[in-house]
Amino acid sequence: MTAIQALTGIHPTKISRDSQGNLRWQENLTIQPYLADIINKMIAYELRDRYQTATEVLDAIAHKEAALPIMVAIPPAKPRLSRHWLAIAATVLLVIVIGILVFLR
Repeated sequence: MTAIQALTGIHPTKISRDSQGNLRWQENLTIQPYLADIINKMIAYELRDRYQTATEVLDAIAHKEAALPIMVAIPPAKPRLSRHWLAIAATVLLVIVIGILVFLR
């Protein structure tokens, strides 16, 4: 119930129930379907439909997380020198080399 209140910002006693007695907490809320399934099983109206131990909940989370794709952050590319600047640098270098050769003669 704490998870539902944290996700919705509404106290669970203020949330309506469906015809089977289950809370209708997902209305107007975007949540990963696997997480909603786990929370729904945790708060199922019928005790036999709930997880029986905390280990079962952790196993369900671990199983679902293992199936999720891994997001890898790609570092931004270093800015490359444009051809314009490379041409200018080459020209300056060429002028310097020619100047040195003329000076040494």
